[in-house]
Amino acid sequence: FAPLASVFKRNGCIPKILYRLVKGTPDKVIVPTQNTKKHLIPETRISESKIRVIPCGIPLKKIKKIKLKKSVKIIGMISRIEKGKGQDLLIKAASKLKFRNFKVVIIGKGETQKLKILAEKLGVASKVKFLGYVERVENELRNFDVFVFPSTWSLEGFGLVLAEAMN
Repeated sequence: FAPLASVFKRNGCIPKILYRLVKGTPDKVIVPTQNTKKHLIPETRISESKIRVIPCGIPLKKIKKIKLKKSVKIIGMISRIEKGKGQDLLIKAASKLKFRNFKVVIIGKGETQKLKILAEKLGVASKVKFLGYVERVENELRNFDVFVFPSTWSLEGFGLVLAEAMN
């Protein structure tokens, strides 16, 4: 989780009031990062002794990397397709690449029409492939030479997909 300030600001401080009204109710509050804990205390006045950091987990099974001699480099991204997740930024960056032996693979559920129009306008439509929702993304991750996650979403703390891509 990112700091709650953006949630509070967007919803007229109602969530902040609710958090403060119920701050004594839970025995423990679990957060995924120290950063979230650091911001939660002053924003909600929940006692630090009640907050426990438990990082998000990912399966640790090994993904066997297959080294292929390929001339085309795969630049991949996995995320819901929505404003702020950065698919548009990836397409814009792809249009500025100096080398041409690449393919951009975008995995995720959502409306792609505006992104396809952007890719066409920037001259990289033939380089960008939308796979939609994929059940077993680890099979696709194996093929990526570069993984990108250009999210600008204000509530994006640390996308779990980043940890999955590092595995």
